[in-house]
Amino acid sequence: MNQLISLSSAISDVIKAKCQVACGGRGLEIRTDLKYEEWATLVGELSRIQDSYQFMIGDLIAYGEDRYDRGRYLRASELTGRKFQTIHQWASACRAIPPHRRKFNLKWVHYYESAFNLTTTQQDHLLQLAENNCWSGDRLREEVNLIKAGYHDLDVDHQSIVLPTVPKKAIPKHKVRKIQAGEKFGDRLDFKGMAFGPTNEMGVVALFALLADRLGYCIELVRVRFPDCLAKKKVGDTWEHCEIEFEYRSSDFDKHGHDVDSCDLIVCWHDDWDDAPIPVLCLKDYIKK
Repeated sequence: MNQLISLSSAISDVIKAKCQVACGGRGLEIRTDLKYEEWATLVGELSRIQDSYQFMIGDLIAYGEDRYDRGRYLRASELTGRKFQTIHQWASACRAIPPHRRKFNLKWVHYYESAFNLTTTQQDHLLQLAENNCWSGDRLREEVNLIKAGYHDLDVDHQSIVLPTVPKKAIPKHKVRKIQAGEKFGDRLDFKGMAFGPTNEMGVVALFALLADRLGYCIELVRVRFPDCLAKKKVGDTWEHCEIEFEYRSSDFDKHGHDVDSCDLIVCWHDDWDDAPIPVLCLKDYIKK
């Protein structure tokens, strides 16, 4: 931490000799001419100090997660003047990428963009690529989104991005068909407009939407980041918040490296995960009933 917030002795000497800190630390008064090299180095080092406060506050909040009573987020929001959601994001990102895995030459935005829905290995290699290639935060965000969408993955051995190599076949317009040769269908259902059972995660999403009311769920939001769905579950005469992850097989939850503490329910078509650490709703079993 000292490395992040301390100034080099040379820059400290420049500030003492040519600048004066304004009252209350609210700026610098330049008392004599600065050489260009002094000016550029001073701007760079001070920007790193400014960029470090999200890390430090996030680490403090994460530290107090299991040590203090409720209210630490609101208290931190009051002390910093930041929104509750912002404080929560800082803490979540710092928990996902702790201090010993951070690079000195990267900024807060790099860690925030890579903190969620990636495995530890993917995070570390993306951050290494960002440092090696001087990626901006926007460039890193593009790579993260492509990985989450499944368009490419990381070559861990060479620390590079690997694009899919599936060749594209040109199809004449008059031969375009809605169903491609070799298309696979699931079990016959004929259930409320769904003729066949799911063969992938998207099919699970569609079937759950048809069954949600019968199962006692009210869908609030379906999104492209983990967990997939925010919903309400009916418990007696009340409704409880429920965060759901859709998977074709329940064991895919573990293969994708999802956090069991950030999800309440797995909805799947095949339940092949014995002793799953969170509840599993197998739609195939419900349909059979």
